[in-house]
Amino acid sequence: MVSDRTVEAARVERLSTDAAQVYELLDALPIPVWLRDEQRHLKYVNQSYRDAVDADASLPPDQLPEISPNPGMQSGQALAERAASQNAPQSERQHVVMAGWPIVTLWS
Repeated sequence: MVSDRTVEAARVERLSTDAAQVYELLDALPIPVWLRDEQRHLKYVNQSYRDAVDADASLPPDQLPEISPNPGMQSGQALAERAASQNAPQSERQHVVMAGWPIVTLWS
């Protein structure tokens, strides 16, 4: 039993380290990246996302505004809801200008 717990603890530590490295890479990207939880709330955003919405680093992701090109356009959360209700991947191409730079956003 002790060796099983030791092996499992080492596995969890390795996965945690791998996840931290992935998040570091995502933070280094010059484009906004975000992940959602099962309820389609933001659970992770990279630094470019925070910069795009002028968010304070202390705010948790689920309290940040959505990146949306126009008030009348569908938000990423709405598209995620549609994907979940249809049980199929969804995508939508939208053009956004952030800090004077054009960005093509693929919602999925």
